[in-house]
Amino acid sequence: PVSKQLESFFYKFRRLMMYTTDNSISLSRDLKREMKAFLPLKDLVSHLSDKLDMSPEEELDSKNFLRCHNYYSFSAFITEVIQQDPRPAYQQGKTTERIYGVSLYEFNDWLSQFLFIFSGRLEQFIKSTFIESLCQQYNGKYQKGECYLDETIYENSELYNEFISIIEKHLSENQSLSIQHHIKNKGSKFPIWVLFQEMTFGETTRFISALKKEYREYWINTTFLSTGVVNPKIHGEEIRSKLFGWVSATWYMRNRAAHHLRLYGQNFTIASPSFFSADLRQINKNAETKKKKTHNNDLFAYLLAMKNLIQHHSHSFVQDWNDFLMTLEEQLMEKSNIILSSKIGLPSNWKDILWIG
Repeated sequence: PVSKQLESFFYKFRRLMMYTTDNSISLSRDLKREMKAFLPLKDLVSHLSDKLDMSPEEELDSKNFLRCHNYYSFSAFITEVIQQDPRPAYQQGKTTERIYGVSLYEFNDWLSQFLFIFSGRLEQFIKSTFIESLCQQYNGKYQKGECYLDETIYENSELYNEFISIIEKHLSENQSLSIQHHIKNKGSKFPIWVLFQEMTFGETTRFISALKKEYREYWINTTFLSTGVVNPKIHGEEIRSKLFGWVSATWYMRNRAAHHLRLYGQNFTIASPSFFSADLRQINKNAETKKKKTHNNDLFAYLLAMKNLIQHHSHSFVQDWNDFLMTLEEQLMEKSNIILSSKIGLPSNWKDILWIG
């Protein structure tokens, strides 16, 4: 049977994915005129120059940079530099805050690029393995390719109707060649493997969470507990309860990376993954500062969640991940006066923990 923790997670995840107005914000005009005034690019560069005491050459560089990058997203990294303790070094009487801010911005962009690639490959991995698992297990009255139309595989009628409504809306708006082919030549009959390719990561995880627990468990057992990577007798129940949280964390990272949102120095409040108990013990082994189960909202926790999925993927993907860790280590060493590992939650033995042997 599925653990109570897993059932509790699926309930929370469905609540997360539903459209709610519990914390809605009502938009209105700023009648008190408290909003900062718009600054044209030229004035924005002047403002930055006054703040950072820039030379004419630096002003020109800043103008070219800010023409292509949103100042609001960049200014957060300037703030990170200013708030560092100790403060960064100074050169020839000129503050290096702008230069260091750009370095942090570029480091954040580098992280986004790699996490977008890794999370995208994990998305395809999850889709592929779940399709295989579901079609193998399904023995209902429908064809295996149309098993998603069988209401009996869902936890309840409400979830069935919700998902079918989402898919119908999605298909009516989708103009991909694959969908158009099935509309024109297949009588609008769509196999689940066609649908999954067109669905977003969020829609996919929403579908998985809507099915009866037996289908989710079969997928977890065949994909993650039968590979020999972990001992199912010792860790099986824990993985069953935490794995979907790792999937959700990957989905959230993909969304942030796709929109180039900030990763460095950020605490995340959505889809925070649970630590695997063996990982947490390794993290805290000989550590001066101990991590608790609740310290799971920094980037390191999300990287660890992705690692726990990647280790079940192909050898080449594992090698790509380890290469990324090597490059990350190099960046941290080369820019140790700029990039603080604590800003992404890295413990001292982070590489050993994230490394897949």
